[in-house]
Amino acid sequence: MTLNPRRFQLLIAGLLAGATVVVVRLAYVQLVQHELWLSEAEKQQETLVPVDAPRGTITTRDGLLLAGSVEKVAIYVNPKRIPRDRWSLVAQKLAPLVGRTPSQVLAEMQRRNGFFYLAKGLSPEVVEPVTRLNLRGVGTLPWQQRLYPMGTFAAPVVGFVNAEGQGQAGVEASCQNLLAGEASLVRLSRDGKRIPTQLDEQTEKPGRPGFQVVLTLDARVQWILEEELARILEEVGGKGATAVAMDPATGEILGLASLPSYDPQNLASYPKETWHHRAVETVLEPGSTFKPIVVAAALQAGVVRPDSLVDCSGGGVQVAGFFIRDHARYGILPLAQVLSFSSNAGAIRLALRTPATTLDETIQAFGFGKTTGVELPAESPGLYRPLSSRSWSALTPAGLALGQEISVTALQLARAYAVFANGGLLVRPTLIHQVRDATGHTVVAGGQPTPRRVLAPEVAAAVASMLERVVTEGTGKAAQVAGFRVAGKTGTAQKAVEGSYKSGRHAAWFAGFFPLPQPRMVLVVCVDEPEATYWAAEVAAPAFGRMAARLLQLFGHVPKVEGGSMKVAKLAAALGCTFRGDGSLEVSGITHVAQKVQPGWIFAALPGHHHHGLEFLPEALARKAAAVLSDRDPGAGVTWIVAQNPRPATARAAWLLAGNPQDKLTMVGVTGTNGKSTVCDLTARILKAFGRPVGVFGTLGYRLPGREVPGTRTTPEPADLAPLLAELAQQEGACAVMEVSSHALVLHRVTGLAFDVACWTNFTQDHLDFHRTMDAYFAAKRQIFDLLRSAPPGRRVLPADDPALASVVAEKRPGDVTFALRAAAHVMAKDVSLGLNGSSFTLITPEGEAPVRLSLVGEHNVKNALAAAACAVALGVPLATVVAGLAEAKPLPGRLEPVPLDAPFHVFVDYAHTPDALEKVLTTLRPLTPGRLIVVFGCGGDRDQGKRPLMGAVAARLADVPIVTSDNPRSEDPMAIIAQILEGAAPVANPRILVLPDRRDAIDAALRLAEPGSVVVLAGKGHEQEQIFADRTVPFSDREVALELAKRRKLA
Repeated sequence: MTLNPRRFQLLIAGLLAGATVVVVRLAYVQLVQHELWLSEAEKQQETLVPVDAPRGTITTRDGLLLAGSVEKVAIYVNPKRIPRDRWSLVAQKLAPLVGRTPSQVLAEMQRRNGFFYLAKGLSPEVVEPVTRLNLRGVGTLPWQQRLYPMGTFAAPVVGFVNAEGQGQAGVEASCQNLLAGEASLVRLSRDGKRIPTQLDEQTEKPGRPGFQVVLTLDARVQWILEEELARILEEVGGKGATAVAMDPATGEILGLASLPSYDPQNLASYPKETWHHRAVETVLEPGSTFKPIVVAAALQAGVVRPDSLVDCSGGGVQVAGFFIRDHARYGILPLAQVLSFSSNAGAIRLALRTPATTLDETIQAFGFGKTTGVELPAESPGLYRPLSSRSWSALTPAGLALGQEISVTALQLARAYAVFANGGLLVRPTLIHQVRDATGHTVVAGGQPTPRRVLAPEVAAAVASMLERVVTEGTGKAAQVAGFRVAGKTGTAQKAVEGSYKSGRHAAWFAGFFPLPQPRMVLVVCVDEPEATYWAAEVAAPAFGRMAARLLQLFGHVPKVEGGSMKVAKLAAALGCTFRGDGSLEVSGITHVAQKVQPGWIFAALPGHHHHGLEFLPEALARKAAAVLSDRDPGAGVTWIVAQNPRPATARAAWLLAGNPQDKLTMVGVTGTNGKSTVCDLTARILKAFGRPVGVFGTLGYRLPGREVPGTRTTPEPADLAPLLAELAQQEGACAVMEVSSHALVLHRVTGLAFDVACWTNFTQDHLDFHRTMDAYFAAKRQIFDLLRSAPPGRRVLPADDPALASVVAEKRPGDVTFALRAAAHVMAKDVSLGLNGSSFTLITPEGEAPVRLSLVGEHNVKNALAAAACAVALGVPLATVVAGLAEAKPLPGRLEPVPLDAPFHVFVDYAHTPDALEKVLTTLRPLTPGRLIVVFGCGGDRDQGKRPLMGAVAARLADVPIVTSDNPRSEDPMAIIAQILEGAAPVANPRILVLPDRRDAIDAALRLAEPGSVVVLAGKGHEQEQIFADRTVPFSDREVALELAKRRKLA
């Protein structure tokens, strides 16, 4: 067959044209649409996987962390990318990393159809071998794990997240959008079946961390509420309990407790009913706590006045054919007593006289039947059928008067009572104090809409006054707080089940506010189905009173203390003494200082080293002393309590005349050569975090709730201490934390006291000028354990790593609590990190472990913190509270106290005045000092001379530049003291030792010698404000002198 040339040409032309089109198209795709098709290819080969941003924290207003996140790692597996014959090998490699067996991992791979997470929340060091294995189809991704360090504390407020990190309850749910942040996007390559395979290091889109949500909750208030609710549930039983503490002026919720609670970290271990917050989700009839709203409506309507009389006769009232009984036949009562006696008949008559429209409008104006708008999910509006619903019957006003035909939440009731406390204004409850970004800047500030007027001011004031009478003379007496004015109302509500009331099932309420006349807090307590007794006056009112007492103390309110008196004859008999003179005389106080005698007091004339107290009797009698307690005859005409050993008798008399306040207090005594002030301060901070009123008595003065008293002795004289303890004892649950010196033990300043906890911090040489020998000093210190309370038995707290106290620790008495840094003990620390701005460590107690950040410098202060924690453990304080208390620690005056200078070096003032204390301070600072360590120190005159060469040796050995100077020379020659110090320093042969007898010159030299990186320690005088010489006492503060000298050099 012959091919036609023309056809051949056409064929060739067609082929060339087609090829040209293909080439042109390829060129167009390659050159013009390159980026488009590359993007399409990448879309098929890669996918973007969101990686959650760090979820924001939830804290209390005082900084306690309630919820936080830590970055962990997740291991992912894609079986599609793994050859099937290698599945078993991969399972064997991965199993030990995720805590499973190879067969379990293999079964998971077989069950899945592609990419899946094999394990989440792993630490980086655990998954690091995964990277080394370099297995195809296996990799890691960042994973945020949510932590709830406080366990059950405030858990129903905080809530929890699900496995995907989504808030499911509490603030975690209501603030989900704020807490979640914005996820970052990372690339994963995909195979031909579009299945993700492995991670690309590139982050496509950076995320934004979640915001920090700061709640209005005050951790201390929350602790008090939860502790007291637990107490009442333990005492009377019950289905549950809740409490609300709210600022009536701002609506800020300071405490919102719900029991039983749950641990969000171990959610599966708790029944689901504990996941809800009773204060906002549980609705109950309010019972008689609703009567004040009815009274307010009647006053608003003008049907009664505050001074009106109400007919409550007949023991009840007839309504719509039903006779509703009263608690008693009251007759005609003033309006205020209708509330104070909680008269059902009186309240019903008021409701029936009030126009239904006014009653309905008042109830709705208070917010009942609507949610409050608090920032929690699932808040219930309660149950109220308004008049407009046309569901009212002739019985409805009577039912409302009794707190029936309406159900409320505890938060709604707190909001309503805030109206009475607030002059008639309604506020919106709020839980959100602030929202901050990752840099700490406030992005959302909590606020309050303009309060809405619900009642006329005079109506609110009248009802508030009536509610105060409920507490002083009515059903709420158990809610009284000594020294304060409290207003409130009891309510015992029978519970309706399936439309009818059931006997034996009640809710006990108490709602109120305090202190009057300017209330700071509204408090509502509700116990659901109490078992032992159900009357609110016996269940909710006492719990309210205990909470109120502790909360008042927390916010610095101090009650007035009334003095007592005894007849001389009765007092002498109680002391085991005889008396001469008029035994019928009333005496009301005692003192051993003639200048402090007040009319009607006893003058204790005590023997001294150089004088006897009787030498000052004329001045005491001139000040109208009623009697004398002494071992010597004061002479005729003076009533004399004869005491062969007058010091212990004086102490016991002081406690008796003050009403034995120690019996009403939790007493903690701390003795030891060093660290007493710091241990007392830390213990007090822990107890304050525990919600207890605390008084601290020691070298730095005497601190009571709301005020401070200057102190002249480490342990006060009994006559000075007794009234302070009596003042403290007026506050329920109060604790006294005392430094107990060896002098106080020997001189009977604490005889007759009983300690719940006695702590011995350490034992080294000091005060041998007084005790003469170390054995006598040891025996004096040991006496503190003779003062332990007998019932319940007091507990000893001891260092397990102090060789000097090994024999005491070895006794192993029941209840002993030990602490140690370098030995096994009940309370220990690990992972200790020290710095010039503080320290951190992990605290270990019998309850568990927790991280601690301490603003105090030095290992010795870590040891002090362990001692305080051990005291708290002995008192049953929870670990979380211990940590919260230690976090509040601040450097005490003169206890490694930093001097604020604008300088490239640090200056500290410390009270180290013993060889051991000086060694601890210098040993602590030595490894933290990159430059010179300079110490200025001396030794006190008329004190233990044996420690002087020892301190010289310590300074010469541990400091780069020891500067020897004067401390308090007193009657001694300053140069003679310095010579004794230098005897100990000489063998060390430190070439830089300086001698400058004038302390100001010594401090100036230290500052001049300090270079960048240096640390200067001004040791020995600490907090002292004067320097004592033989012929004069001059004002002198190491801190202030250092600041003054630094200012001259423009360093401060």
